[in-house]
Amino acid sequence: MATATRTVSDICRDARAAARSLAALDTDTKNAALQAIADALIARTDEIVEANACDMQAGRAGGLGEA
Repeated sequence: MATATRTVSDICRDARAAARSLAALDTDTKNAALQAIADALIARTDEIVEANACDMQAGRAGGLGEA
């Protein structure tokens, strides 16, 4: 996964920049973006659940608890 090589500070910096950009958008544009995100999540639900199951299995194999 590409994000594994990014530092937390890099991710936070990028999130702050994105938040500033999003804050400048009008409500209709923000709502359209949120709807597109929701649609993409719904369309990829099976893939997301499968990836999560793999992550959970790897965590258990590595000795992580359920919490």
